[in-house]
Parts: sequence; C-alpha cells; structure tokens
Amino acid sequence: MRYLITDLYVIIDSNDNLVDPYGYVFIDKRDASTHMTNNWDKKTQKEDGIKVSKLSDLLGVV
Repeated sequence: MRYLITDLYVIIDSNDNLVDPYGYVFIDKRDASTHMTNNWDKKTQKEDGIKVSKLSDLLGVV
C-alpha cells in the first residue's frame, strides 16, 4: 500500500528531531498520539516538547 508523504505522521521533540526509538511512521494522527502517550509521560512530553507532527511539515514539503 502506498501513502502520500502529506498523510504521514511522526513523533518529534522541540528541536524537530525524530524521537521514536523504533522509527515508526504513522498513517493516522490518532495512532501516533496513542503511541506517544504510551511511551512518554506528560512531564517528559512537556519538558522535551515531544509532539506529533506531519512528516511533510518536518521536511518542508508543501
């Protein structure tokens, strides 16, 4: 199955670094958010600026 880069989500920190240790790329924002919540507590998310972002935004693709 193929997906457009504009439909993919990743987990990044405040410096736009990919932080998922497995390198997962998600096709659904909800799945990415659930994975983030299961792997980083709220304090760490806030301190490190961990969030879900569109891969296309990270790469600067319009």
